[in-house]
Amino acid sequence: MGVWADRSTVRGSLQQQALRQAEWSAQRDEAARLTLKAPFAGVLTEVDSELAPGVWVTPRQPLAVLVDPSRWQGEAFVAQRDLERLTPGAAVRFYPQGANPGPALLGRVLDVGHARTTALPQAGLSSAHGGPIAVLPDAQGLTPRDTLYRVRIQLDQPPPTLHVLRGHARIEGDARSPLVEWLKPAVMLLMRELSF
Repeated sequence: MGVWADRSTVRGSLQQQALRQAEWSAQRDEAARLTLKAPFAGVLTEVDSELAPGVWVTPRQPLAVLVDPSRWQGEAFVAQRDLERLTPGAAVRFYPQGANPGPALLGRVLDVGHARTTALPQAGLSSAHGGPIAVLPDAQGLTPRDTLYRVRIQLDQPPPTLHVLRGHARIEGDARSPLVEWLKPAVMLLMRELSF
């Protein structure tokens, strides 16, 4: 007894198998793309209370905060006039805000941004959400009104809680005479006018 199949049946079967393989590969790639991955191991905190199986989320919606308890970094936002006074390695004192702020946290400047901040990373920093940074009136309320630059800070010790803290940072900078800073615009104006 033998099995007989014509070429068109075999070809059709191979095409269907290739199609199923392509579909399976596309589903596997999509599942891998949708799998949440973090750049470091840590503790998941501040999980969105509305998050549940079957709930749709937008691509930029924050779902939770991942904290690395062994390394604490922060961001400070400084005005353009102070930017040239800051250098990596400068000492920092961070003063947390809140009901029980605790003592100042010490640290160092990791790096100073060279591009203007176009959007705040946390809505709580925006004046539209009760924060200290004035923002432009837009849909999200996260665009700073003033020219601000990010300064990344490495803290020496962890804060008392595993939550995002808002506060004020005092960063050591190169000493400048207030008189020189005050006279600089006048000298620039004088030089511009004399050059014509």
